[in-house]
Amino acid sequence: VKAYTTETPDWGAAVSRYSKMFTVKRVAALYRPRVPTSVRAGTTFSAWSYLKPRFPAGAKTVKVKLYRYRNGWWRYVRTYPAVNSNYSSYSKYKARIRLTAKAEYLLKAYTSTTKTWDGTSSAWSKVMTVR
Repeated sequence: VKAYTTETPDWGAAVSRYSKMFTVKRVAALYRPRVPTSVRAGTTFSAWSYLKPRFPAGAKTVKVKLYRYRNGWWRYVRTYPAVNSNYSSYSKYKARIRLTAKAEYLLKAYTSTTKTWDGTSSAWSKVMTVR
C-alpha cells in the first residue's frame, strides 16, 4: 500500500513507505455449547450448538474441550471432535461425550484456522454436574 499527500504551503508533498502485505480472514460465529445441567456417571450425552455460516455437513470443524473443577481450579481433561450438520442457513455441531468421574465440568468449543477462516472459540458452557 502506498499513500500520497498533496503539497500545502506549510508542508511539502510526502510519500509514505510501503507497508507489509496482510491478509484479512473472516471469523465464524461459534455459539456456547449446550449441555444438560446434570447427568449420571457413565451415560452418554450430547454437547451441541450452532456455527455460522454453514460449513460442510459431516465435517469435524469444531472441537469441544472439557474442563473439570478440581482443588479450586478448572483443569483441562480432554478434547472431543464435533460433527457438523446442516441447520437452517447455518451449521449445528454435536459432540458425543461419556463421563464416568463424578465432578463439575465446563465445556468450550474451538475452531482451527483455515485458509479463509480464522480460528475462534465460544463462550463457556453452563456448569454441568456428573452425579
